[in-house]
Amino acid sequence: MYKNSLKTIVVFVTELHTEYQNILCKNIAYRARELGYNAAFICWDNPYGQQMDYLNGESNIFNLPDYSKIDGVIYLKDTFSEVAVESMLEEKLSKIDVPKVAVRCRVDGYYNLIVDNATGISELVKHFINVHNCKKIAYMSGKREMLDAQLRLAAYESVMKEYNMVYDESYIFHGDYWRDKAEEACDQFLNSPLGIPEAIVCANDYMALALMEELIKRGYSIPDDISLSGFDNVSESSESIPMLTTVDMPLKKMAYGAVDIIDNVLNGREQDNVVVVDAEPIYRNSCSCTDNDVWNNIRQRKLSNSNYSKIFSANRALRYMTVALEDASTLEQLSKVIDEFMYIHDNYKNFFLCLTKSDKNSGMNTVSTTKKGYTVESLCALAIIDRGHTGDYPLVFKTEDMVPPMYVKEEPQIYYFMPLHFLDVNYGYVAINYYDYGRHNESFCTFATQISSALDNIYNKEKLRKTLNELELLYITDPLTNLYNRRGFEKMASEVFDDCKKTDVPIMVMTVDMDDMKKINDNFGHMQGDIAIKMIGKALNYATHGKEICARVGGDEFNVVAGNYSQEECDSFIANVIEYIEGYNDVNSMPFRVEISYGSVLIEEFDVGNLEYYMNISDNRMYKQKFKKKKDRVSGMY
Repeated sequence: MYKNSLKTIVVFVTELHTEYQNILCKNIAYRARELGYNAAFICWDNPYGQQMDYLNGESNIFNLPDYSKIDGVIYLKDTFSEVAVESMLEEKLSKIDVPKVAVRCRVDGYYNLIVDNATGISELVKHFINVHNCKKIAYMSGKREMLDAQLRLAAYESVMKEYNMVYDESYIFHGDYWRDKAEEACDQFLNSPLGIPEAIVCANDYMALALMEELIKRGYSIPDDISLSGFDNVSESSESIPMLTTVDMPLKKMAYGAVDIIDNVLNGREQDNVVVVDAEPIYRNSCSCTDNDVWNNIRQRKLSNSNYSKIFSANRALRYMTVALEDASTLEQLSKVIDEFMYIHDNYKNFFLCLTKSDKNSGMNTVSTTKKGYTVESLCALAIIDRGHTGDYPLVFKTEDMVPPMYVKEEPQIYYFMPLHFLDVNYGYVAINYYDYGRHNESFCTFATQISSALDNIYNKEKLRKTLNELELLYITDPLTNLYNRRGFEKMASEVFDDCKKTDVPIMVMTVDMDDMKKINDNFGHMQGDIAIKMIGKALNYATHGKEICARVGGDEFNVVAGNYSQEECDSFIANVIEYIEGYNDVNSMPFRVEISYGSVLIEEFDVGNLEYYMNISDNRMYKQKFKKKKDRVSGMY
């Protein structure tokens, strides 16, 4: 893990931006630092089955840590809701022999830190019965498959039976632990054959607050017509009007307890396998226990408005960032945009943009991908330390180190890690920490998602450029000899000619033609003719010094152009071509020799302004040599 001598606790969590996870993780970080441990928070965002490729991309973050280097695990299992992801993670964790703590869920083989879900709900139901004399009490439960929802529902039913209260399925609604089911729950409760409930107990605050809003919308007064309660004591519960009766989750006690369990085990101290933390009811105005505290509401609303203002500003900045990222076509440009908008995260301390490096030979400004897991090395494309620029990036480091070792101190290191991906294509991850070890807000999740989209955009642009370059090369390349074809020669030669004319430096043009090509094809077949043509192409490549542009412009016709050239270079070039051909003829087993005719012209004064004129001169000289050879053969001289 981190490159220091301290032991590391790894926390696995989803949706870190929500209040429960955020406060819990922040306090885990506090306690880990107090006891001298590093902490690594491996975070992912759950798409709730909306897009499986996205889910695979997010959950790939669990392949990031080197599990053999983990010293302790805190598993916030109740924040997960994807069985496949949980199974994959638990399979990995089963292979390491370190103290593992499951928070708010029972997991075999783990130390279990359990919140007493039953007592809090029981106390609330009894409170409505004994203090408010309620007879009709309904219950809004959480997800059926979640253990804490099952335990809280069982506590409600147990108390109702204990007091001989009448209830049936119309008084029990299974919600989603969020705000989306309030309308449906209202319909069920208000149309129950048992009558309109006098009180509704909800399994968490978010459902209770949404239900309160829906009931008020329908004309009901809270608590005069219907009393309400929640569970968790989220900040909104004290901001609502009326303020919500709820059950306080002792998040600090839970966080400290999880770290203390690991510390006890690592230091050989006795530790119970199950630790139970009590949850305490908080009675407020939604059950008419207290008068509505107007001044507290005003104070809470001001705090809430301040937070909303920050969220609004962050969302506006994120929109601007989206526009800026559209123009980013390189990693360097991307890093500059990210750096420009890091102010959105007002309390961050350090930040690292860590990207996959699938090709060791790729440059430091290249985006690469993997489908599963992470590459052995990562490219740190941006490093911000103490909100300042380091100037040391881009740099390559071992992925198992999580962050570049050069920035790791011999003190507790606390970082949050989130994946960078587009659907299931992995681009790397980001690492961030904060001066107060939080608050990791929702804007950072959006921030990371936008970086991911920008990386995918850059990757696809690079891929498109590469494809276009390959197509362009195919368009101007002769497939038989791999020299330029006529199109390629006309383009490249014209550029060289214009440049030489502009700078007034000599240019050489040459025409090369194979002798007796038709005889070879007619007597030995076109395959042998193609072999001979390829050999001439190799001869031209063999003779080049880096200046020459060689092309096959027809069946057995070749052109050469070279800028900033001399007569000596021209003579050397053709001598090397002939040398290569003669070498081939010496070892060729076929009963024919490959021979060429050529003509060239060295242009030192540009009397005529176009290349075609000089190519015609070289062409005429080539044909003059070819005709002389034929004449000499007839006379027996050649």
